[in-house]
Amino acid sequence: MLLDISSKSYVIKINPDEGGRIESLSYTTKGKTIDLLKPKPPNNHDQDRIPLYGSFVMVPFSNRLSQPKIVTSEGTLAVSKNWTPESCAIHGFGVTMTWIPQEVRKDFCSLSTPLKTSEGRNVGIGIQEFKVSEESGLVSRVGYCNNQFDWIFAGLGFHPWFNLSGGEGKVEFVAGGKFETDRRYIPTSYNELGNKEVLLSSQHNNGIDSCFGNWEGSAKLTLESIDAEVAISSSANNLHVYINKDLDAICAEPVSHVTNAMHDQRWNRFAGMQKVKAGETIWLDMSVNAL
Repeated sequence: MLLDISSKSYVIKINPDEGGRIESLSYTTKGKTIDLLKPKPPNNHDQDRIPLYGSFVMVPFSNRLSQPKIVTSEGTLAVSKNWTPESCAIHGFGVTMTWIPQEVRKDFCSLSTPLKTSEGRNVGIGIQEFKVSEESGLVSRVGYCNNQFDWIFAGLGFHPWFNLSGGEGKVEFVAGGKFETDRRYIPTSYNELGNKEVLLSSQHNNGIDSCFGNWEGSAKLTLESIDAEVAISSSANNLHVYINKDLDAICAEPVSHVTNAMHDQRWNRFAGMQKVKAGETIWLDMSVNAL
């Protein structure tokens, strides 16, 4: 069953049963309703249970791990390789969990779920909150609570699929540098940007799958086919950008840490995992609003 929250212009549909993901985010202006996020296609709407539309949260880690393990006070715990194309673990556990509604109002809802490995090992609690208003659009938060270990390395992220709708689009933001990667998309180096004003387009940067560090926390997307401009903002220090015209989307993903930070501490100062102590909860936020 989908949960709806709405304001005058925004309608957000949330699917607690399948990853607590946002199924759709629509915006009505001048008598026309548009999907700011890519809507669910009739076919090929997921791969290895990772949705290729809407928006989902990544908890307790985002993107890929070079080794399918998470690091805790009890040692390393094996996790499943849940991404067949690259035979790796990706995007955390929350994306495949059933989330339990905690509070539902017209303009707000909250969800939670125990986070478990495929072998059933509980590794903590995931929390989501969604609030919508005319002034701020959608404001969402994802949290992770460590109720299992003396400490655990953890991180958070959002994975929105912004809607190209068969056309072109671009994303603009300011960041300090870009992570270069190997063929598995695992970072190998961090390069400071000479021009910190970044412009990436589906026309010229199709296929990019890169993380930008020291992000200033806001970005603007231009979605030409639906004649929309969208602003996102976040407390995240890093923005991961994935553009795929075949999948009809631009993903501008606020993340707390760079890919594979679990197993590579070179960039801990600004793009590392957090060492979450027993009983501690960490949070990340993201807002999405039409301009």
